[in-house]
Amino acid sequence: MRQRSTPLAVPPLSRRSAARWSAVAATLLLGVAATACAGPEPAPGRTLSASAPLPDLPGTPTPTRLSLTRDDSGRTLTLMTGGVALLRLTGPDSGEATADGPAVTVVPVAYETDPGYREWEIRAARAGTAVVRAGGGTRQVHITFKVVSPTAPAGAR
Repeated sequence: MRQRSTPLAVPPLSRRSAARWSAVAATLLLGVAATACAGPEPAPGRTLSASAPLPDLPGTPTPTRLSLTRDDSGRTLTLMTGGVALLRLTGPDSGEATADGPAVTVVPVAYETDPGYREWEIRAARAGTAVVRAGGGTRQVHITFKVVSPTAPAGAR
């Protein structure tokens, strides 16, 4: 003889429990959506133009993205780990960009068509200091980057 199964009775959730489960479901959904939308690059933040003078404030980290040109040579900038600065150079003496320390990684930006300039992403990899050099001859660019961890207390290296 075949036995009948009875449906399992689930007591209704209280409003408080329902609200908690809704919040958990929404958080999970947003986390999955953010992961699916994330690309290999950090999400761009506010971009500052290098044509406007930027203050050299060693204790104040820059925004997520920062655009730099030859005019910014000799500056010292602070980036938080994960931050990105863009270095854009024009002219025949643009050369290659290199970093002398492990605090930043220099990645050339490749374009399908020539935009008339060379560009590199300077990615803040870990806390420390590094100097990025680009260009050649008398028009060499050198910018010092101090990378700080977002969890490090102010003034820590």
